[in-house]
Amino acid sequence: MYWETWKWSGIVSSRSLQRLTIGRELIDFKGPDPQNITFDTPSLAYLDYGDFVPDGYTIVNFESLVEARLNLLVMVDRRWRGHFSEDGDILSSNATNLIQGIKHVQILELSSPYTFETLYLFRDAIPVFEKLHHLTMTHDDTGFGWRFLPFLLNKAPNLKTLVIEGGLHCLEPDYVCRCLSGYSCLLSCF
Repeated sequence: MYWETWKWSGIVSSRSLQRLTIGRELIDFKGPDPQNITFDTPSLAYLDYGDFVPDGYTIVNFESLVEARLNLLVMVDRRWRGHFSEDGDILSSNATNLIQGIKHVQILELSSPYTFETLYLFRDAIPVFEKLHHLTMTHDDTGFGWRFLPFLLNKAPNLKTLVIEGGLHCLEPDYVCRCLSGYSCLLSCF
């Protein structure tokens, strides 16, 4: 389900729903009206979610979540400016409850550098991902940062597979090498 031309309540509520793909076409969109979103879906096993992070997530009930694919963009002053936020920006997005709500996930795909930025900005909300065993990070932009990665990896004690699709190096030379250096399974960084 993609919403652009219709208004919705911001509430997804179903005890039986098991798969959900929901998002917004992010091209040429400046940002949504102020909104809170609710996901009351205790049986949901698969989530593919792409959107601007709203003012907040009122309820996030993902008790059965096994796999999630996230593409999140943080807004500044209720607008999407088309680039990463900067120090001193006033965020109008709050991803705290969403990030904490996916704590049961086993397979997680982060599908954009803007999602990486969201996780860094809300790094204090990252829960311990006890069940996370497979993490895929996809990007095609060399202007992003890897600053979120140590925060996420330190909260994933049972991670077995790490897939990085796209280049490892960016404007922060060797940062990935430094933040992954404590993991003996990763002997070198190319």
